[in-house]
Amino acid sequence: MLPPPGGQADLADLDVWLTVTAARLDRITVLAAPSGWLPFSSLLPFGGLVSNATDASRVGVALLLPADLSPDPETGRLESSALVRGFGPGGAELAAYLAGLAARWVELGRPGAQEMRIVVRRPDAERSAAARPGTLLLQRPSVSIEVGWPH
Repeated sequence: MLPPPGGQADLADLDVWLTVTAARLDRITVLAAPSGWLPFSSLLPFGGLVSNATDASRVGVALLLPADLSPDPETGRLESSALVRGFGPGGAELAAYLAGLAARWVELGRPGAQEMRIVVRRPDAERSAAARPGTLLLQRPSVSIEVGWPH
């Protein structure tokens, strides 16, 4: 269980933050499920992160999901929370890794999409100051794209 987000917007911000900071993972997005075959179909659309996608014995998929409301131990007030659920042989390890990143997101003050910084440059242009941890660099033939949050 992760620290309580402040609702769906916080959950979405955490999802974006995990996707950018865990850039070595593959991202999947499920938009639809035929006639209820997926137990999470009421949550659609949702996304997940995948590790070791080419190794069936190590593949892991982790989903960030809203958890049931639970009472705050200090106030007794019901608060929402989130959980990272792992699937596959590497799912538990991946979920634990992402939960650790989520704790870091909380420590950083829950950076949101509105604070995200995207810088696009020509591929031959000089990069900004040394890439900060958690900055994603996308190299394309015509541009270089840096995605991250100011610290």
